[in-house]
Amino acid sequence: MINPTRKKMTKTETILVITVCILLSIAGIFLAFFRRPGETVEITVDGHHYRTVDLEQVISEYDIQIDAAYPVTLHVTREGVTFVHSQCPDKLCEGFGCVPRDSNSAVCLPAKVVVRSTQETFVVGRGAE
Repeated sequence: MINPTRKKMTKTETILVITVCILLSIAGIFLAFFRRPGETVEITVDGHHYRTVDLEQVISEYDIQIDAAYPVTLHVTREGVTFVHSQCPDKLCEGFGCVPRDSNSAVCLPAKVVVRSTQETFVVGRGAE
């Protein structure tokens, strides 16, 4: 039976409901396809593994002091790892930016410290390489 006291949705309310549904669908698609996989950054000193940093697990920013050939300070955030100070003579490593946000790797050759992203690369139709 039809309830005569029931109020019908107005045209504006209908458009609003449809718009909200479309926006939620777009947001769901965006999150499903463009979400970064869990990124990790590997730090090596003199060719030996020193530490792996899982960026998703970083709750607050912190520094890592490395006593290498030249002492190095790395700054860790959820965005990545950055060389903030090195006692090496050229200090080129301090200009690499944040790994992996700005580049896939950063190196301090005199200190023999390498910071590189270990994020897997996905190619459509091929899976992980």
